[in-house]
Amino acid sequence: MASHQPFQVIHPKQVSRKLACHAHTEEYVDKFFNGGTVLASQLSMSRGLATSTAGGTHHAFPDRGSGYCLINDLAVAAIHLSDTTDITRVLIGDGTAVIFKDTEHVFTFSMHCEQNFPFRKQKSDLDIGVDKGTGDEQFLRILTLLLVFLFSGLFNRDYYVMDEAIRRGIPCSVVIGGGYSQNIDVLAKRHTIMHRAATKIWSQRQL
Repeated sequence: MASHQPFQVIHPKQVSRKLACHAHTEEYVDKFFNGGTVLASQLSMSRGLATSTAGGTHHAFPDRGSGYCLINDLAVAAIHLSDTTDITRVLIGDGTAVIFKDTEHVFTFSMHCEQNFPFRKQKSDLDIGVDKGTGDEQFLRILTLLLVFLFSGLFNRDYYVMDEAIRRGIPCSVVIGGGYSQNIDVLAKRHTIMHRAATKIWSQRQL
């Protein structure tokens, strides 16, 4: 009877940029770590409002990925601003709660579906769970009350949140990070909502 050697766990090393570029173009590799969210956060400090067409990978933990997210770009940008500017507080939502659980200058706020991913919710500074099937009007009514305490549909939600921040003189950096569909046209249109809301604010407030 043949004997088998016990399996071995061998830890890999990070692949070099040069090796990655053997399989992918340099442009593609650089897009993965292009600093888009950090740049948007920097621009928001000088312009009041800045948006990114990507980013928002907010589910990643300090030691592992989660929910399709490998790197928590929002946390990286928040730490960068804290280290390079004189800001004292950053408001940020959802999956960064664990990263900033012991940090006073970042306030984590998550308003989410109770019956949706992630099923094990992390504790933020303020967590508001809404029921599955909650309509736009009810969602906005809850959100309006919450934002007053903190300081028709997705467009109205995005517009309201950004405009309230700008009205209070709070720089606002916004990324996509969500909304999935097998229909590419529907998905693309959904991902333009935030940018259209931001464009309206830029025009109205002449940022």
